[in-house]
Amino acid sequence: IEDLMSDDMKNKLKTCLQNVRKKEITEAINKAAAANANAAKPELPGRPIDCGTEDCSMAIKTLSSIPPFSYLPQETIRSIIIPELRIQHFEDGQIILKQGSTGNHDVCILESGRIMMVQFKHRVALGEHTVRFCGYLDAPTYFGTHATLFERDRETQMVAGGAGVVVYRLSGATFETLIRDHNAFRLKIALSLRQFGSFR
Repeated sequence: IEDLMSDDMKNKLKTCLQNVRKKEITEAINKAAAANANAAKPELPGRPIDCGTEDCSMAIKTLSSIPPFSYLPQETIRSIIIPELRIQHFEDGQIILKQGSTGNHDVCILESGRIMMVQFKHRVALGEHTVRFCGYLDAPTYFGTHATLFERDRETQMVAGGAGVVVYRLSGATFETLIRDHNAFRLKIALSLRQFGSFR
């Protein structure tokens, strides 16, 4: 189809796609900024997952489909991870992990939906406040490991990018136990950090 288009048509299509992308990024930044301004409430701890329920079955299915968790024995997922998970539901624009938060070293597993990654930068001396849109993460995936492993503040803010976002939280202590006890899990985490850095 592109070969049949004139140069003028190609340029118009390129401009149109760029405008759509700019609009998407602008909307994402505005949504994240609004969520940050209304973030007076602390992050919710979530509720435990009961074994034998649909939530439990879905959690096992999700974990089994996401490296590095898929590298773990099923018995480890069922007996060690599931009892420690807490499930949370988020609506569009709600903060999942707040940039700069301390003391919360949970690792999050995204079961459904999409999240936005943004970074706020403040230059007090210059009076500048900027927001950087870093992209999206789509389910199923995981995030939050960088702050856990390196005991740092959260460097990136994670915001629900639509309705129906479901997240499982796993304590940093349990995550570190998995790394210590399972070589394949540890190797996959190392490769992921090398590829994605602080966004993971």
